[in-house]
Formats: sequence, C-alpha cells, structure tokens
Amino acid sequence: MPVHLSLTIEQEIQKVISMGIDKFQKIDVLVNNAGYMRAGALEEVTDQESRECFDINVLGTFSYLY
Repeated sequence: MPVHLSLTIEQEIQKVISMGIDKFQKIDVLVNNAGYMRAGALEEVTDQESRECFDINVLGTFSYLY
C-alpha cells in the first residue's frame, strides 16, 4: 500500500498507520523510502536546513515507533 506523507507531521504518520491497520489488520513490514539531501558545501547549509534534513533522513525512520 504505497502512501505519500510528511514524516515531520505526527498526525499524518498516525493516519497512515491507522489506514494500514484498517486495511490489513496489522503491519508486518514497513518500508520507509523517504530521504533527501541538500547540495553544496557544509558551510553553505543553514542550521535550519541541516535540521530539516536530519528530521527526514534520521528521525523519520523511527517516527512510527512513537
């Protein structure tokens, strides 16, 4: 069941989990295929841009555990 959502919005995560459970009664496998990067030198990336990238690429992987 492919879905599109923002891994930075808790309500979207919970909604998609509920959709999966409603459809299949349980979730056996979850494939998180989200991620991105900013092109450029580290010195050129703002703190906010770094945090957004970290939130998606690292914390987004574990969001379903919350």
